[in-house]
Amino acid sequence: MRLLFLSPIIPYPIIDGDRQRAYHLLKALAEKHEVHFLCFIRKAEDMEHLQELRKFCATAQSVLITHEQLLLNCSRAWFGPQPLNVAAFASAQMQAIVTKTVSEHGIEGVHAYRLRMAPYALRAEVPFRVLDYTDAMTRQFQTRAKVQTGVLRQVYIQHEIQRLKKYEVRVSHQFQATLISSALDRKLLVSLGANPAMAEVTNGVDIKEITAVKKLNKEPRLLFLGNLEYAPNAWGLREFCRQIWPRLLENIPKVQLQVIGKVPDKLLQESLLQQTGIQYVGVVPKLTEFFQKARVAICPLQVASGRQLKVIEYFAAGLPTVCTSIVAENLEAADNKHCLVGDDPKTFARQVARLCRDDRVAEKVRKAARALVEKKYAWNIAAAKMHRLYPKKKKSGRKYL
Repeated sequence: MRLLFLSPIIPYPIIDGDRQRAYHLLKALAEKHEVHFLCFIRKAEDMEHLQELRKFCATAQSVLITHEQLLLNCSRAWFGPQPLNVAAFASAQMQAIVTKTVSEHGIEGVHAYRLRMAPYALRAEVPFRVLDYTDAMTRQFQTRAKVQTGVLRQVYIQHEIQRLKKYEVRVSHQFQATLISSALDRKLLVSLGANPAMAEVTNGVDIKEITAVKKLNKEPRLLFLGNLEYAPNAWGLREFCRQIWPRLLENIPKVQLQVIGKVPDKLLQESLLQQTGIQYVGVVPKLTEFFQKARVAICPLQVASGRQLKVIEYFAAGLPTVCTSIVAENLEAADNKHCLVGDDPKTFARQVARLCRDDRVAEKVRKAARALVEKKYAWNIAAAKMHRLYPKKKKSGRKYL
C-alpha cells in the first residue's frame, strides 16, 4: 500500500519517548509499505534530519510552524469546537502538501500520528485512514486538573477537557482503524463513546539493543530520563527536587542524580533544580554507560497517560525503579514486584533508599521488570499488532480491501 505518514514532530533524532514511538512504528510500516513522510518542524535546521528518514521512506518532507503561529492559532480557536491542542497546528501549507502528495504519489492510505494530525488525514481523499492516538489527551488533562493550581491554568485545562472528550470520541468513528498505547487510556475513551474497535498497540523497546546490566552499581546513583520540554516531566522533576531530594540528601549523604534528556535553558536557571549532587547531562547518543553506572531509576511523574517509554527502558536495562502509582498502573507493573511505588514525598524517598541499600529487593525487582518487558514491550510485538490493522492483499483484481 502507498501510505502517507503524518506527524506533528520529526521523529529523529530519537531524544524522547514520543519520537521513539513515531520512529519505530514508521520504520516498521516502511518495511511492508511504500511510505511517504510529512511532519511539522519547529526550527529550520531540523530539516537536515529528514535525510535519516529518507533511508527507508520513499519521500520525507516538513512544514515549519513557529511558536508564534501556534499561539495565534490558539487565540483564533478559543471559542471554536476543536481542542486547542489540535487547532494550534492548523496550517494551509501543510494541507496543500498533503493534497499534493496524495495526488502525485497515488496515496491509498494515511497514517496520522497523534490527534493533532487527524484533521489532515480526514481531509485527504483516500480510502483508508489510521489514527494513532498514542495516549488519551482527555485522561492527561483530567490528571493535570487534579495537580495544577492557578485560576488561568484551570480555565485552560477545563476548556480542553470538554473539547477533547467530544473530539477524541468523534474522530474515532471517522477512521477505518485507530490505535492507542495504553489499555487504561483505551478504556476511558471507549467508556466515553469511542469506537470499541480501537486497538491497543503498546510502546516498546529494542530488547536486543538494551540489555540488562550484569551487576548493579553499589554507589547510590539515581537516573532520570526525560525530555524536560514536556511539561509533565518538568513538573515531576521540580517536585522531586523540592520535596524528595532534600530527604534523600539527609538520609543518603553521597546520593547523586543524573538527568538525561533535553533540558531548556530557562529550566536550568531555576535555583530549585541546582542542588548538591544533581548533574544535568543533556541529550546523549547512547544510554548504555548511564544504565551501567546507575543504582536506581526514578519516574516521579504525577501527570502521565499512555505508557512511559522511559520506564520501559529502565525495566529493559535491568534497573530497579521507583515511580508513582499512575506510571506503574499505565504499565501494568505491580508494586513490590516490577517496581516500587511512592506517591507522596516521604514514601518515594523511602523506596529509593530501600533500593539503594537492599541488594535482595533490588535484584528481585529488576529481574521481574526485565521479564515483563520481554513478554509485553518489545517493538516487534507492537509492530505486529499495528500491521494487523491494515488491509491484506487480495488475490483477485483489487490489490487491497
